[in-house]
Amino acid sequence: MQQLIKEYKQKAGSKLDLMWYDSMTKDGKMDWQNALTKENQSYLVDANMKPVADSMFLNFWWTKKRLASQELLKKSHERAEKLGISPYNLFAGIDVQADGTATPVRWDLFANKQHVPYTSLGLYAPDWTHASSDTVDEFQAKEGALWVNDQNDPSRSVPSTTSTRWPGVSTYAVEQSAITKQPFVTNFSLGNGYNYFIKGKNVSLRDWNNRSLQAVNPTYRWLIDNGSGNALKASFDYTDAYEGGNDIKLAGKMRKDTASTIKLYTTDLDVTANTRVSLTAKASGKSSAKLVVTLKDGRTKTITGDRTLGKHWTTVSYDVSKLTKKTIKGLSLKISAAETDASYSAQLGRLAITGKQQVAPEKVNRVKIDNRTFDEEGKYAGVNLSWQATAKNKLDHYEVYQVNNDGSRSFLGATNTTNFYLNALERNGQHNETKLMVVPVDIWNQRGDASADVTLKWPDNRKPKAAFTVNRTLAAPGSTIKFTNDSSKNATSYKWEFDGATKTTSTAKNPTVTYRKAGTYNVTLTAKNKDGQRHVTMKKLITITPKAKGTLTLLSKNAKTSASGYTNSSEAPKMAVDGKLDTKWCATGKAPHTLTLDLGRQTTVSAVKLAHAKAGGEGADMNTRAWTIQVSTDGKRYTDVARTYNNTQATSLNTFAATSARYVRLVVDKPTQVADTAVRIYEMDVLGLTQTLK
Repeated sequence: MQQLIKEYKQKAGSKLDLMWYDSMTKDGKMDWQNALTKENQSYLVDANMKPVADSMFLNFWWTKKRLASQELLKKSHERAEKLGISPYNLFAGIDVQADGTATPVRWDLFANKQHVPYTSLGLYAPDWTHASSDTVDEFQAKEGALWVNDQNDPSRSVPSTTSTRWPGVSTYAVEQSAITKQPFVTNFSLGNGYNYFIKGKNVSLRDWNNRSLQAVNPTYRWLIDNGSGNALKASFDYTDAYEGGNDIKLAGKMRKDTASTIKLYTTDLDVTANTRVSLTAKASGKSSAKLVVTLKDGRTKTITGDRTLGKHWTTVSYDVSKLTKKTIKGLSLKISAAETDASYSAQLGRLAITGKQQVAPEKVNRVKIDNRTFDEEGKYAGVNLSWQATAKNKLDHYEVYQVNNDGSRSFLGATNTTNFYLNALERNGQHNETKLMVVPVDIWNQRGDASADVTLKWPDNRKPKAAFTVNRTLAAPGSTIKFTNDSSKNATSYKWEFDGATKTTSTAKNPTVTYRKAGTYNVTLTAKNKDGQRHVTMKKLITITPKAKGTLTLLSKNAKTSASGYTNSSEAPKMAVDGKLDTKWCATGKAPHTLTLDLGRQTTVSAVKLAHAKAGGEGADMNTRAWTIQVSTDGKRYTDVARTYNNTQATSLNTFAATSARYVRLVVDKPTQVADTAVRIYEMDVLGLTQTLK
């Protein structure tokens, strides 16, 4: 393993860092040290003290009561220094996935008596703040509590010496700046939103999520020095923005001509003769927004803008020419209102530190559609667009538009790369073509000319598509079976044909049918509208036999299992057939993931029931999206018997024509509703008969 890491580092060079997880000892045994020890130091330095991995993530148990007396982080710090390794290349693991800020941590073991940490901090699954929240406000509150403190004020962070109460990461983290050169432009975007705004105008009401559009946000959340009688508080506001999906809102009581100063950024910016600084903001009443600059020598300079704020978005410019050749180490805003207001508000939309404005960017060339997929009805499309980058080197991002029939544009999304995926692009009525274009935007918020149109051609979806599911395919004589119509929504009428049923035809949307005689029967559905019709026939779908009296038998309980992979022994394949919803099979890595059940002998199967992530208490976005069910008699040659494309539910049932099989395989090609590639199956129940029908 040591040699593998060395070779990896040699090939990766300085492009990639490798962090070693504290799990294996020098002898190759799985034995978590929860510290840097002589048993695992070989993964950071070899016998000749040559470097191996770049860093180490220390397992979570250093904070447990049974290990507390060993002061493992302190010892790790000492060993690192002895080995010539920075102690801050060690990351003390804390698992916050389940309990977040309620996770008990012995913070007195993390830092010395002067509150200086022994190591760096490694948080496992800090997206707990999102996964455990039902609203945006709850999410933001938990974000603040986790990273800052429960008062959302880093100046009030107090190191914990005796309590396991979460003090906030800001207690131990010294702020450092990502803002080290010009240009620096931020619209305070969080990379998502419920609307999209361009120059203060709402151009889209669709939810969106694009982390590449996340801006550099304030270093401090939040440091506000309120003047006497003022009570401003800051928050991220999703209801309005100047650019993107949110702005920063300052709200609360303000006294006339009494300033409140909000500290925004730590910086390391050199001012040149060409430097331009501007702020785009608005306020509920006439207001002043002065720029407060902290210089490298510790002095502060307050610069008055060239105009005041009002109820509409206003861009204020600041003359920083007297600061030429000086270094800015901090940026703040000093806000004051012209009148006393108990419910005052101000919104910060954009802050820009740039050189002199240049001409607008050149238009984009070679826009093309690289790939397209359509839903079964031809109503929605997924489209991969790409284009050639513009020649201007001061580009900020690109905007993607749909060209409407009247020549107007509809905003579809934005990106700072030269490609974009349009998810669920909706077809406009029955039009067979949709025109798309791309517009470049530079750091001065100037838009270049639109590109030439590229045309998406839609499939002919005028005729409806016929599709259905059935609650049971294997039943005893006299049984009633329910059929569910899944035809495309443009169908206006239906015709069902049921071989062998007491009622052989139906025009109901979701009929219920009785079969009295034993046999194997076909089912046909025809979906119609004014443009025509299409049909589907499921041959030998329904099997009626006296052997299927009562409920179907669960054939898979504690069956022998195998899988393409699994994360660890507590999430092994056998957990999917143990009858419990608090255990699961979980596999990570690139899909497809496969889970195979050996039922022990050849029998008759006709249904597979799956319990997905939400059934086990996880988030619905982790539910399995798409999979195939396969069966085999010999474990070598498999046949597809059921396919699911767009599941969102916590539990699912796949029924199919009764077939003889010993092996049943689940092949998951879309493990979740989102980009996560880990599959989570809490139960896989195979249903049928304990005997073959032949």
